[in-house]
Amino acid sequence: MVEDEEELANNISEILSNLDYKVAAIVDNAKNALEFLESNEVDLVLMDILIHGDLDGIDLAYKIREKYNLPLVFSTAYSGTEYLERISSEIHEGYLLKPFSLDSLKTAIFFWSQAS
Repeated sequence: MVEDEEELANNISEILSNLDYKVAAIVDNAKNALEFLESNEVDLVLMDILIHGDLDGIDLAYKIREKYNLPLVFSTAYSGTEYLERISSEIHEGYLLKPFSLDSLKTAIFFWSQAS
C-alpha cells in the first residue's frame, strides 16, 4: 500500500487483515515503493494519488505498470479533473474516493481478486 497518511494506512491495513488479505508493506513515497517491489512480490497495489516525494501516485502507477504490470486501485480525497484526466483506465483496476466506506473498499478489492 502506498499511502502518506500513517493513521489511515494502518486503519486500512487492519481492515484488509480482517478481510483475510495480507498487506505486504505500507510506504509513503515512490522511492520506497519501487525499492520494495524490486525484492518482493505483491498481488495488488493500493495507491494514494498524493504521496510524499518527487513523484505523485499517478506517475508512480505508470512506472509500476510499465515495469511490473501489477494491478492498481487508486485511493484519494481529490476528485478534481486535473487528477482524473491523468489517470488512464489502462493503469488501474479501481478507484476509491476518500473517505470511502468498508463496502466500497471490499468491492474494489473483491472485484480485482475475482478478475485475477
